[in-house]
This record gives sequence, structure tokens and C-alpha cells, in this order.
Amino acid sequence: MKLRILDNSLRLRLTQSEVKTLASTGRVAATTSFGPGVALGYVLEASRNVAETIARFDGGHVTVSVPEQVVREWSESAQVGIEKEQQVGEGRVLTVLVEKDFKCLHGAASRVEADAFPNPNA
Repeated sequence: MKLRILDNSLRLRLTQSEVKTLASTGRVAATTSFGPGVALGYVLEASRNVAETIARFDGGHVTVSVPEQVVREWSESAQVGIEKEQQVGEGRVLTVLVEKDFKCLHGAASRVEADAFPNPNA
């Protein structure tokens, strides 16, 4: 799972196997280590406890929760992404995107590319 943060947007991109794991187990997770005992964890979960997609940050962990039904429909369709704007206070909005990761059209194939979705523009 790739995590991209740009200003007030949070974007998670999943390979084919990660989408299958999310659909079957309800969860995918990854960690980026910055040194001994210092890491940023991020989790994408299918949840029956949320009515809409929501992102939270707590204790060095980003958790994005998406309603189970939304995950099921997305994982079984050609739909590329799930997008939600989340009010974060003081008139600010966090844009949360969950997307299927497509193979790049340029550059050499990598380990991650092998499991990416076929690019519709190829």
C-alpha cells in the first residue's frame, strides 16, 4: 500500500492483492520506520461502524475507515477510487482518497508494479 500526503490530502493506493486482502479480511496495514522505535503506521479498514469514509491520526498511526459495503462494491467493480472530503475544523477540509494502483506507462517495472492493476491507458 502506498501512502501519499500532499497538503490536506491523504491518498492510499492499493495493488490487486491488497484490494483482495481488504475485501476478504477487512484490513491492510503498512509501516514506515524512521529508526529504532520510531515509525509511522497506516491502516485501511473496512468497517461496519462508520457511515462514511473517515481518517484519524493517533499515536503515530493513520487509520482510514471505509464502510464495508463501499469497500465490497469498490473491490468487485471497475471503479478506480473512493473519495471523501472530511471537515477537520477551522474551515479546513482533508481530502481522503483510496485508489487502485495502476501500472505505470513509463519507466521500468518494479516489484510493486507486478501486482498493480493493468493501466486502462496502456
